[in-house]
Amino acid sequence: IMVKRVNELDNAKQEIEFRNITKSIRQDIEKLNGVLRKQVDAMKGFYSDTVETLKTVESDSIFDNTYGIFNKKHIMSVIDKEIEQVKLFGHKSSLVMITLSKDMSSAMTNDKVKSFVTKTISRILLKTSRRNDSIAYYGDDIFTMLLKHANIETAQKTSYRLCKMIAETNFFFGSDEIQLKINAGISDLKPDRTKEETIVGALGALEKATMDPAVNFIVFEDDRTI
Repeated sequence: IMVKRVNELDNAKQEIEFRNITKSIRQDIEKLNGVLRKQVDAMKGFYSDTVETLKTVESDSIFDNTYGIFNKKHIMSVIDKEIEQVKLFGHKSSLVMITLSKDMSSAMTNDKVKSFVTKTISRILLKTSRRNDSIAYYGDDIFTMLLKHANIETAQKTSYRLCKMIAETNFFFGSDEIQLKINAGISDLKPDRTKEETIVGALGALEKATMDPAVNFIVFEDDRTI
């Protein structure tokens, strides 16, 4: 369109012709601006819809993309359902919260190393878990294991085995040799205990375990230690 108008200007011989062509150019530019505005508005709308869709997918997702395991939202739902199953059938199930030992966590100033270590722990948990167990990332470098049909004694044996296995896992990150160490807090699922109370109990036991270098894990309520 603009090339056409320029050619018309080159051929214009009278002032009135020149003015008419100039007016046509302005009209064409206004039309073009109108089309561009519509396209920009359409792109903004598409972008907003895409962002909302991504937010919806993220909020509905049950997986943690960093570790490739279930996320906190999902494990909360699973714990809630398992408590109902315990009420209905009377079997035993346990919750284990796991994190890096306090000394190891505070010594890691390199974020890449810490990320590598936590991903390694996540893979070990997945590899060693039973098919009906639920492994999730709870947040703040804490992992959750819901052990279905497992009483406190079984949960203790599982925690001890994991702590021992991970403690025996050494690897090199660059020139640095890293020896892993974790702590665990355990709580059983009870019919008269809410999921929040169960989680708080396990987290409280975990915090105590990280404060005591002499133990690997602590069980909520009776504070049995190993």
